[in-house]
Amino acid sequence: MSEKPDHDDIVHEAANGRTMREIAHDHRLTISDVLRIIDAAAAEAFSGEQLRREWLLESRRLRELGQKYFSRAMSNDDINSAAIFIKASERLATLVGLNAPVGHSVSIIHASAPPVQQTSTQQLRAVLDKLCGQSTRESDQPDDKLH
Repeated sequence: MSEKPDHDDIVHEAANGRTMREIAHDHRLTISDVLRIIDAAAAEAFSGEQLRREWLLESRRLRELGQKYFSRAMSNDDINSAAIFIKASERLATLVGLNAPVGHSVSIIHASAPPVQQTSTQQLRAVLDKLCGQSTRESDQPDDKLH
């Protein structure tokens, strides 16, 4: 490594689909060097401190945006501003954990039980019963001859 590579450029290139081999070649690094740079960037980006910073900044933006559109909606009786305020408020609630994403709730509530599947023995029994002309009720009775 002749000069220090720009870590942001490397992460940006990887995020945009360039292969590790291409990035390593262009920056005169080994693939292991590129992977170490990406791993370090990931560790920093997803550390507790960094996530708290990002949540703080995003919540501040959403609060300010919401307040702006709340004021417009209330003073001008503006439906569009009210809708934007509600959306910003929902996003903020989800960000701080007060609001579970709706799609998740719906999929759990509306999930149906898996269909009951017969065992191979039950399937074979049903086929044999059908061939012998036995009804389901008759086949459910214990066969004394087998015991």
